[in-house]
Amino acid sequence: MSDFRPCDGRLPEKVLEGIAAFNAGDYFEAHELLEDAWVAETGEIRDLYRGILQIAVCYFHLTNQNYDGAQKMYARSLKWLAKWQPSCRGVRVTELLRDAENVIQVLTDLGPERISEFNPVLFKPVRLEQHYWCDRCGAEMFEHNCKITCPNCGNRFDCSDLNIHFD
Repeated sequence: MSDFRPCDGRLPEKVLEGIAAFNAGDYFEAHELLEDAWVAETGEIRDLYRGILQIAVCYFHLTNQNYDGAQKMYARSLKWLAKWQPSCRGVRVTELLRDAENVIQVLTDLGPERISEFNPVLFKPVRLEQHYWCDRCGAEMFEHNCKITCPNCGNRFDCSDLNIHFD
């Protein structure tokens, strides 16, 4: 029986490119790249990619003053991202959802009539966790509240000294 969990492992290059486009404010390109990754993936982790791409589309609609489109895509993203909290494959999902919720709250308060007053400074980047490599087996690991356990060999680390394991 495998101990593999969907959130273990690395993000594919196409997802990293999509996140880079998202973080650069190119939400259309982010959508395109993340959609390619979503279509190519067959496992359940594809829902993570889909959720991020739907937030990109939400922000794209908002920059084009499409109130209903932004609201609709935000609502859809919740379905795909909620189960991956707090983080998955290094993506800080809870923070992404919180940031998007803040954007939508401001948008809702403005309403469709005042969407032109929306300040895009509220768009926050997709944040990624710091990642490390296990000194015992070389597997990649992500920070989780400053306690890290290698998914491959079970080696445990404290973030204050990642060269010393404590098991």
